[in-house]
Order: sequence, then structure tokens, then C-alpha cells
Amino acid sequence: MYERFTEKAIKVIMLAQEESRRIGHNFVGTEQILLGLSGEGNGIAAKVLRAHSIKLKDLRATVLEFIGRGSGSVSVEIPFTPNAKKLFESAWNAARDLGHNYIGTEHLLLGLLAADDGTAKQVLSILGVDLEKMKGDVLDSISMANKKQQLASANPVHSPASAPGQSQSLVRSAKGPVAGPSAKEQVTKSNVTDLFSESAIKSMQLAQEEARLVGSSKLELQHLLLGILAEGSSEAAKLLAAKSIKLEELRLATMPEEAETPSESTSQDFKLSKQVIFSVEMASVAARTSGSPLITPEFLLFALISYEESRAVKGLQKLEVNIELFAEELRKVIKALSMAEAQAAEAASLPVERGRKQKADSGTTGKQVDLPQSSLALTEMVEHAIVLATEEAHRLGH
Repeated sequence: MYERFTEKAIKVIMLAQEESRRIGHNFVGTEQILLGLSGEGNGIAAKVLRAHSIKLKDLRATVLEFIGRGSGSVSVEIPFTPNAKKLFESAWNAARDLGHNYIGTEHLLLGLLAADDGTAKQVLSILGVDLEKMKGDVLDSISMANKKQQLASANPVHSPASAPGQSQSLVRSAKGPVAGPSAKEQVTKSNVTDLFSESAIKSMQLAQEEARLVGSSKLELQHLLLGILAEGSSEAAKLLAAKSIKLEELRLATMPEEAETPSESTSQDFKLSKQVIFSVEMASVAARTSGSPLITPEFLLFALISYEESRAVKGLQKLEVNIELFAEELRKVIKALSMAEAQAAEAASLPVERGRKQKADSGTTGKQVDLPQSSLALTEMVEHAIVLATEEAHRLGH
């Protein structure tokens, strides 16, 4: 089901997990998903919540009062409560009832409101929300978004870059939602250099070699893990190597119990497993949230170790790697890289600012010299990265 989540819905789940970590709970319930829906900020669900005067800080305070703080011991893979799983099922049912083949933030909110029980509904009731009216507002917002897209489809000149309220990986036609470029297509298209860092591209290429080595035509998480280690130069590869993990040993540890049937296909194209596709989506969201312009091996590695039942994670555990401690070390690496990127970008922008000031002081031109739009965007990205890195440092107690 999770592969049907839009980019914004994935972000909601990631934010929900962070909300659980923030107050020391080792579970993700409907209340954390509600916090994630509000914190995401741009989806239909967030807009409807704002329209009902629901603010994130008020939600946090009410949730904390309702469930209290946890023990503080939080695992890497935070499990969903039974009610949260029911919410996902209800969200998928709501999506299908509307003729959608994806799950967006709007469907998650509908699933939350459809639940017979759950802390989230109680929290909303405490805050004085009319639940039936909220449900109606969500459906009205979906209907309005559909009409806008149908008008845009009839007049392509004014067509938006992406459908309202859903991921850019989906494109809506007048007949309904149609799958657009997926993470799988993004990985295999020629413009991959626009999405991945050089070391991430090499890691993916080496992952294909690892899959080919065992006669598999499908790229699995264990192949991606092997590719990251084999690449060698990234901080993710160095962190794995620091655990005394050797490539050959990791190959044996991640080998399936039963030998795979070698593929007879001579095609150079590889199918990506659903777990790999979802990991790439998660890495993409995490990279942008951290202010990184590219997906790096560090984000890929952090995404793939969230699959506790995968061969990749079980292979690491066979080699006596404590996944929870490893994830915390990887978080620190990502934080340090974000700080370094921010500082480098800030240093690179100084000569531009100095040159503009010198021109203004010398009076060589009567016109104001503005920074290029790309430099302004870069500055905003740097500021965002610093804020996120600072929040992460506080969370880790630094």
C-alpha cells in the first residue's frame, strides 16, 4: 500500500515518526499522523485543518496532555498502532471510492475521520472541531481540485506543473488520476544526474552489478546496500566500513537462503523492487527536507535500514551491527554534512555580496545590482538547512 503514497503523504508519515521521537514514544498512532498532516503544511489536509483554526502548536500541546511523554527509548523502525493501520486502510478505501489510484494527505485525513475510535478524533473533538463539517470540507476541496485540473486539461496553456494536492509524480487527466514519472522512472531516466549525487549514481550502478552477479533482474534493497558499500567514497560507505564490514562478507550475509533462478534476459534494464522505489521516494523527501539539492548515499542508506525485515537489514544484523545505534550515527553524519554544505554555500555567496557592496559604494552604476534568482534560492536553502541542522542537534542533546 505504501508505494501508492504521494510525496506529500510520505512526508506526513516521516513527520509523524519524528513527532513520536520528539516526545519519546515508540509507536506511531493516529495522533502522530494528525500532527504530521498539520506539519506537512501544503497538502489539502493541512489547508483544511488551518481552515478549522487548528494550529500545530495547539495540536502538540493537546496530544502531549492526552498521551504524556514516553520513556525516551525509541527504535529506528517505529511501529504503527493497530488504529494507525486501520487509518491507512480507510484512507485507501476513501481513495478508491473517489476513483483515485494513490493515497494523498486528503485521503489520510478522510481515513482518520472515518475511524470509529482513535486518539486523533478525540484530540480534534477536544479542540472543538465539527468532524462532519471537516469531512465535507475535505471532499469539497478534492472536488474543487478536480474541477481546476479538468479546466487545465481542457486548456493546456494554463495547465499547472502538477495536480493540486498531490505529488509531482502523479499527473491528473480529465478522466482521473494517471500515474506519471515514478521513482523507478526517475532512477532510470537520462536526467538522473539532476536528482542524484555522483556518489549516489555510482552506488546505483554498482547495485545493478551486484544484482547481475547473482543473476537477478530485479534490484532489491540488499543490492543497493552492497552498491553503497562498494562505492567507497561516500560518508555512508565509510560508516559501513568503520563497522569492519567487508563487501564479500556482506554479500554472503544478504544472500537468499534459496538460490535465485538466473535471469535469461539480456536486457540491461533492471526492475526496481517496491521497497527500493519507496526508499528512493523517502530519500528524496528527506533530502529536500534537509535542504539538500541532491539525493546522496547517506539518505538512501537511512531509508533502506528502516525496513527491519529486509535482507539488507538482516544481513547487517548477522554482521553484528546494532541497527538503532547505526541509525543514530548516520543521523549525525547527515547533520554534519548538512552543516558543511550550508557553510560552504554561505562562504561561496560572500564574494557576490562583497562585489555588490563595492559597486554600490563606488557609485559606478546608478542601478541596483540584484543577486541572481539562483543565488537567492541557494541562500534560502542554506538558511533552511541551518535551521533543520540546529533542530536535529537539539534533538540529539548537542
